[in-house]
Amino acid sequence: MGLAEVLTELSVDKKAKGKADKKYVSFSIAEWTELEAKHGKTIEPVDVKKLVLAIFSGRFQITSAKK
Repeated sequence: MGLAEVLTELSVDKKAKGKADKKYVSFSIAEWTELEAKHGKTIEPVDVKKLVLAIFSGRFQITSAKK
């Protein structure tokens, strides 16, 4: 499943929101702590933004994880 298909699947239940100059993605402290623990390093929010921008610019290829 490609990134576009994953995002389409995830957006099925998304509610319409108001318009703003910026968009935010919230993580609970527990979620952020788990991400850092799996990565083994501190993750800065700006790095998450850079990663998302790199994915959509085509610098990274996203594939399904093998189970």
